[in-house]
Amino acid sequence: MEKILEEPRKERFEFVFSVNGNIICQRYFRINGFQEKSLGSVQLTKAVEECYRVINRDLTDKSVIYTTLTAPQVFKDRAEMNSWVEKQPFKLEVPSFVTLRDEDVVFIWTGNEMRPYEKPFNRSDYAGERNDTPCVLKFAFLDNGEEVRSISWDGNVYPRFVRTNIDISNSRNKYESEEFYAPYEAFIVNEFNKRCGDIIPYIMRTLTNVCSNESLRYYSRVKYGNKEYDLNLKGYNERLFLSMKKRAASAE
Repeated sequence: MEKILEEPRKERFEFVFSVNGNIICQRYFRINGFQEKSLGSVQLTKAVEECYRVINRDLTDKSVIYTTLTAPQVFKDRAEMNSWVEKQPFKLEVPSFVTLRDEDVVFIWTGNEMRPYEKPFNRSDYAGERNDTPCVLKFAFLDNGEEVRSISWDGNVYPRFVRTNIDISNSRNKYESEEFYAPYEAFIVNEFNKRCGDIIPYIMRTLTNVCSNESLRYYSRVKYGNKEYDLNLKGYNERLFLSMKKRAASAE
């Protein structure tokens, strides 16, 4: 008898983390003791901002790990590089990248020799060149499929390798598979996973706690300058609809 695989149960609440509209991570979860007023609250806005901060910290930490492991040793030319290999006046980490100023080539130091590095190496990660390719990261909190709060930011602030290998569970390594096997890239991602923990449970706790706090006094109005804004869009839209309905009735 063929086994039928059931789809994961969809709960009322979810968060979605995406890049350029493509979902990277999506989790459904329930909130016991849910407080309806929390949806339009300033506290929820701050909770979503905290989720952004923890994701940004994860990607920033990985950027530091990546640049530490891959920032190249730079020589003027092959003669200077070969002279270093013969004398070895100081020790490079193994493995380490090496680039030359007069050639668009990259080598990798194995501990005993310099070998040409045949895979792509993005110099812009170190040269500070502008990347005009859009990379919009977005974190959103949803209720029954409807977006309640979200925050977006520019992913180009992180090195290309980091932004193309985002995993906030820090549990996977595609470069160890037969399809994508690449030993050095696998080593870097393993360092990500080893040094950075799974932040998904923290994100769900942050959202759950702020939406289920019976003793919390939720407020929805926030002031910027001389103007006050209501974050409870549902309530605002309902009041706007009633106001328009009254004006229409009085005009008849």
